[in-house]
Amino acid sequence: MNADLALHVTNGGAANDVLGRARIGGSYLSWDDCLHEGPIPGGLDLDALSRSRALYLAGQRFGAVPTITRRMQQRNDTLRDHAPDGEVYFWSTPELYDQLHLWQLLDWYATEGAHLPPAHIVWLDTYFSHLSDDALEAALEGAQAVDSETRSQGVAVWTAIRAADPTGLPALGDASDRLPFTGDAIRRFVQEFPEKATGLCRTERQLLEALRDGPEAPGTLFRSNQGAEEVAFMGDWSFWRVVDRLMDVAEPAVAIVGGSAFGYPPRVDPGSDRFREQRLRLTPFGEALCRGEADFIASNGVDRWQGGVHLKPGNDWRRDGNRLLKVG
Repeated sequence: MNADLALHVTNGGAANDVLGRARIGGSYLSWDDCLHEGPIPGGLDLDALSRSRALYLAGQRFGAVPTITRRMQQRNDTLRDHAPDGEVYFWSTPELYDQLHLWQLLDWYATEGAHLPPAHIVWLDTYFSHLSDDALEAALEGAQAVDSETRSQGVAVWTAIRAADPTGLPALGDASDRLPFTGDAIRRFVQEFPEKATGLCRTERQLLEALRDGPEAPGTLFRSNQGAEEVAFMGDWSFWRVVDRLMDVAEPAVAIVGGSAFGYPPRVDPGSDRFREQRLRLTPFGEALCRGEADFIASNGVDRWQGGVHLKPGNDWRRDGNRLLKVG
């Protein structure tokens, strides 16, 4: 590795800090985007999808459209500037958040970057923060050069994730031998589709189950959800939106003790008393959902994206075990 030319692409600023403390040479690029939520439709190249994502993220109060668009374009241009040197390293953990980034980047290399020297993947079997400096150095020394077969497998997964018909998605993990974390990541992605019986995705179900023993503070509820994951992937701001969509509907499954509206970041300061002192509880409808005696979507409808699928009336995709099927 030429440290002067190396570009290390990571999942965020915290990972960059870890690499910096380990004195990994080169420059660092955070591939910031929570691709597990919101639309990632097919048919858009990297820049066009980035503009689409900027609109979505701005709508979720992550910032203003021009600011997010400019940041994403700078991110894309940094990749383009470094890719011809052949010294690009994708640091990849088992987290779904990371794997979605990796599939997107492999797709870029197979299309716009097909003529360029190969990038490299640095595989980490746990979170950045759990690794010593020596372990990070060793992982970098063992980086895998991305060959044509690895690119092809990444393209196949990224195409399936963005498809309007997701039926072929669950089986793809078993065909990705060059991408060792793909199978588990796809299974976790599929689990965010509504389950057939109740219309709840896995995160929603975990959230409701965590409230069965009584009201909880938002921070406690988030930590309970993280603890229910084999590999945590969702940040707290994404989690608050899941909480909110169970509340801001005709038939809420969750409510605030005392009846007030849920105040959550970035709408309120996460360090404020208003945020920390809230207590979330199950409603009777939420209790029925936990027992499998109600259907959240039948009572409230649905209008959200899961990858390339726009879940909405008339396009109600459900998960039945490991299968995805259209029920409306």
